[in-house]
Amino acid sequence: MTVRDVGNRWGTYRPGEGEVGKMALHWAVFQLPAHLVDYVIAHELAHIEVSGHGPDYWVLLKRAIPECEARREELDDLGRRLWLGQAAEQG
Repeated sequence: MTVRDVGNRWGTYRPGEGEVGKMALHWAVFQLPAHLVDYVIAHELAHIEVSGHGPDYWVLLKRAIPECEARREELDDLGRRLWLGQAAEQG
């Protein structure tokens, strides 16, 4: 796992050779409340088993974090208000 700028994402997971994948978390994750940091990490770890965000993915994540839908909504809301690698457009 690395901590770096991953653009407009909170994190990424890429499968690697054999069983070793690569996770990267945006440095801004660590400005979030702890329960959202947990959500981002669990979100990326779930990609070890299921790629993409289809129904099987959400079933798996919900087993780890039953309130994942509420956390996702909270993170989406914060993402619109916090700086995540680019200046927010003023409208």
